[in-house]
Amino acid sequence: MDKDTTYAVVDIETTGTSVKDGDRVIQIGCAFVKHGKVVNQYSTKINPGKSIPSAITHLTSITNRDVASAPFFDDIAASFYAMLQGTVFVAHNVNFDFPFLNAEFARVGYPALQIEAIDTVTLTQILFPTLPSFRLRDLSAHFHIEHDQPHTADSDADATAVLLIKLLDKLHQLPINTLRQLTNLNLSLPQDTTAVFNVALEEARHHPSKLPAGEYVRDRLVLHEATPIKAVDLGQPQAYPKSKASKQKLWGTKISWRDPQAKMMNQIFNNYSHENTKNLIIEAPTGIGKTLGYAVPFAYLSQTGQSTVISTQTTLLQGQFMQETLPQLQDMLPFDLNVVAVKGNQHYLDLNRFADTLTVPEHSQQSQFLKARILVWLLQTETGDLDELHLTSYRAQLFEEVCHRGLKTIKPSDPFYEDDYLRRLDHRIRQANLIIVNHAYLTQHADQLDTLLNKPYLLVDEAQHLPDVAVNQHRNTVRFHDLVSLLHHAQANIFNQHDHHLTEMFSEDAVAVTQLRSLSNTLIKLDADLDQFGHSMYRQFLLSAQVSARGQRIVEQLIDNRQLKQLMNDDKGAFTTLMNGQIALTTALTKLQQRFTVQSKKWLNSDAALMHEFAGTVGRITDLLAQLDAFKTQLNDQEIANVYWLRQNQYGDSSSLELSGGLLLATGWLRQNVYAHFKQPTFTGATLFTSSRANYLIDQLDLDRQETATKRLAERFDYASQARLFVATDAPAINLNHPDEQIHYWDSTIARLVQTTSRQTLVLFNSLAAVSAVYEALTHGLLPENHTVYAQGVTGSREKNLKRFTTENSAVLLGAASYWEGIDLPKDALELVVITRLPFDAPTDLLVAATNAQLEAKGHNPFYSSALPKATLRLRQGIGRLIRTDNDRGVIVVLDPRLITKRYGGTMQKALPDALPVIPQGTAEIIKQTQNFFK
Repeated sequence: MDKDTTYAVVDIETTGTSVKDGDRVIQIGCAFVKHGKVVNQYSTKINPGKSIPSAITHLTSITNRDVASAPFFDDIAASFYAMLQGTVFVAHNVNFDFPFLNAEFARVGYPALQIEAIDTVTLTQILFPTLPSFRLRDLSAHFHIEHDQPHTADSDADATAVLLIKLLDKLHQLPINTLRQLTNLNLSLPQDTTAVFNVALEEARHHPSKLPAGEYVRDRLVLHEATPIKAVDLGQPQAYPKSKASKQKLWGTKISWRDPQAKMMNQIFNNYSHENTKNLIIEAPTGIGKTLGYAVPFAYLSQTGQSTVISTQTTLLQGQFMQETLPQLQDMLPFDLNVVAVKGNQHYLDLNRFADTLTVPEHSQQSQFLKARILVWLLQTETGDLDELHLTSYRAQLFEEVCHRGLKTIKPSDPFYEDDYLRRLDHRIRQANLIIVNHAYLTQHADQLDTLLNKPYLLVDEAQHLPDVAVNQHRNTVRFHDLVSLLHHAQANIFNQHDHHLTEMFSEDAVAVTQLRSLSNTLIKLDADLDQFGHSMYRQFLLSAQVSARGQRIVEQLIDNRQLKQLMNDDKGAFTTLMNGQIALTTALTKLQQRFTVQSKKWLNSDAALMHEFAGTVGRITDLLAQLDAFKTQLNDQEIANVYWLRQNQYGDSSSLELSGGLLLATGWLRQNVYAHFKQPTFTGATLFTSSRANYLIDQLDLDRQETATKRLAERFDYASQARLFVATDAPAINLNHPDEQIHYWDSTIARLVQTTSRQTLVLFNSLAAVSAVYEALTHGLLPENHTVYAQGVTGSREKNLKRFTTENSAVLLGAASYWEGIDLPKDALELVVITRLPFDAPTDLLVAATNAQLEAKGHNPFYSSALPKATLRLRQGIGRLIRTDNDRGVIVVLDPRLITKRYGGTMQKALPDALPVIPQGTAEIIKQTQNFFK
């Protein structure tokens, strides 16, 4: 490859994935690129000599008639083979097109192509690391590439050719330092793709260029400068527009007028404009413009120099605020704002830790590939927020090695101290008017926000989730098996008979060898102490439970807090010696690292890699032991109600124990640990109240009823004409002992509804087991192939399922838990919601039982004070998935007659939109009326 290379950009459509299994090419598209331009094109349909499967025709629109008079592959093989000679083969997923084409050539008597081949998928992932999708269709949309007929070879090849030109252009813009780091990674990319970076580096050496504006070099890394924070004028504040006339004069046509939104703005501003400020809860139904409804008044309040912290449920919603709401807000306001999004430390890259990994050769090609993407990302990121990479998972080992562990872990002598992303963030927080956080961050860092901002305002969006997030953030699980595995791995690092080990590495250093011997003894002692502690836990808490659970693989048991506290506080017990071992392990590792640093010039890359691996393993051991120690600290705190439980994943095996524990309820905790650091908070959400009174939410949020004002804004949608809610009166009664009848009723009813209406359908369940069972039935005969079924825990992640579901027109999405809320599918993306059962928590669940016991101890009825309002809220959330805009129309079908036959069903109905028609009918009539509704 060089500057005069001709690239043959190829795409093929085939009858399947394997030539050996008889699959054949049905279309070829090829665009030739040279000197940054498309210089020639070739395309043809191919007669495969066999029938094209219907699924392929559906994907490509190529029919048997289209190829009936087309040439066979061996008719065009000679000319196409000749065209490809002397070129570099390029494809979007080259590991499919190149081998398949070579197999076709071999089938008709030609040798394999002896040319280089490169992949545009992996090149795009490295060179444009922040793109959310690397499908050719999505890339074409992003880069404004004409791509009218996806999954046709000629259109795909033409689009890939334009993409290649953009990739080569971006490649030649990379600084030489970045190219050098990329080539040092020894990447393993498809076919010959790695060679692209080697060629670019050679060219950069021969034609050096200056760094672009905004980039600089620090210790061999090229970074992007931080944009200076604009100064906000804190002079005379702009008057808040209270009246409709003043709002319309200021905003004109920038937003459409919505009475509930304007009312929400005034309620918030007025609450903080007098001394008698209260906690404020506002239920703001979908469609009223809730986010601007709170952002505008707090922006005006922030003019006096007092910041506002806005907390929402997830990092995804933080991103939506920054990307969608903020531009609107800034356009509406007659003054400037500084706004910053803040997440937990682990979301940010630690440059010092990342630079260290570049010196260590990795066995994992996934890690090397991620390093390559990060190196290019550093040229553009100002925040170091790893979420900018839009990865589907951040569970790769590399992220544990490079994520930030907090400002306390860095020091001025570190090479990247001045560039540290958390230090940048800390500075931006101090200058910001609005700080956008998520609930997890809020519950962990409220005191730090108070220190930086001096008792700021607080707005909590999606407020119904705050108690659960607080509880989950202050619960933990330690898996004994993980600790045992890490202890054994560390032992193998010190000495083993097969691989490079530390004892061999330090063999000429007598002091280090002695230290290693001490480390080994400490690890052996920790292993024994952990085993003893596990046996103590097993005997005291699980032995009796196992007798009654004989035959079950998994056993779970709540633990008596007093007994666990006694076990952990025993000065002579295994837990105490375990914690002493943690201190000894940390001390011994520090001494060994000092020996390593003193002799730094003598070590090979493999030595550095081994030491890095050992230190990481020991670090994870001490982290897990620290989590165990945190349980003891919690137990000694008598003010907050905690819960602990023990789980054994393999009957009779004490090494499979998991100890979990932490907060039982947020009550008593939120007020003291969160709200105390802010002015009186405002809470909002689309679905907050379970009845005309707000007592359940007020109690859940740990608020004083006398100090809290509640507001419920009017529904915007015309439910009487936009929706129907049918309740099946003939659905079988709930019978947990005989679920098969229930499952059969659900799958047959869902199949009939879907086939009759052909509408996008969301089906909500209470358990993943039911999701799986219904999925099996629907995909094995009940539904024809034209209705695709996606299922939680079966067909992919929630994000992947939703993305694929929205591209269909009569698909079915099955889900439980998180699928009841947070799904926004407007218009015809969702028209039918089926609720299989009223969403009550299982009373046999350990934590539900613990919560109920706590409520009973306080004299409350668990069903009416917890189970019913919780299920009512979830039902409202599930129903709320359907109508998202003024133009939406749809049907909700509830396959649980308890909504109309039980007294508590009436209570639940009262929480639903007043105008929503609730119609009891038999199943057959529901199917008929649903079909009529959509006519």
